[in-house]
Amino acid sequence: MFSTHRQSPGASSADVLCETFQYLSKSTWSLLRRGRKQGVQINEETITNLLMLRLQETASAHLRVQSFSKKEESVTGADREWWLGWVGFRLQAKVINFKSDSFEHLYYIPPKSIIPQYQRLITDALRGRPQRIPLYCLYIQSEQSIGARRTSRAGCSLLSPMIVRGMARTTKRRLVELYEHTTPWHELVCPPPPPKPRRGLPPKAPEGDHPNPKRKSPRGHHSPQQQAIL
Repeated sequence: MFSTHRQSPGASSADVLCETFQYLSKSTWSLLRRGRKQGVQINEETITNLLMLRLQETASAHLRVQSFSKKEESVTGADREWWLGWVGFRLQAKVINFKSDSFEHLYYIPPKSIIPQYQRLITDALRGRPQRIPLYCLYIQSEQSIGARRTSRAGCSLLSPMIVRGMARTTKRRLVELYEHTTPWHELVCPPPPPKPRRGLPPKAPEGDHPNPKRKSPRGHHSPQQQAIL
């Protein structure tokens, strides 16, 4: 668990990143499941440190990561920063509480402050040059059905702090209330799946267009499906 992920032979740097994010999300789910079974609440700092270690070890030219100290976190509202290519992200982790199946500290306000953490996260990320995208990273595990997506891949899921700010008056923090607003974090780095083929008859060819089934694509040109594979 959280060990070095065995990479697929011949995988590109982008493929390695996609596989790593999926593997770490499943590992997070599994760790939390073990903790729940044994009655041991896993704290967010433990998971974040393990994840950051593995991401630092990932041999990908597309990813740069940086952890923030507690002092820096009090200013930025974030506990880490990522750069995926030229796009920057500021993230703050929250872990599910086993007893309440909720994120108890989602609306956290630091001591001696009147500014909620979500607002600090938004403000500091967007006023930077270049701007960063602020996100919550939720560490999720549940024994209940929580959505249509494969739950083990949702172990690390992203939530916009703008959504959290919009729900602040309701103080919704239970997983069942938040899950529909989350996105598994591997979707940041993995290409979308190819579209499913349509069922039924193929679309009617436009008038005057006589498709030749034996005609080959010009050299160097590929169909959308081929491009998706390439």
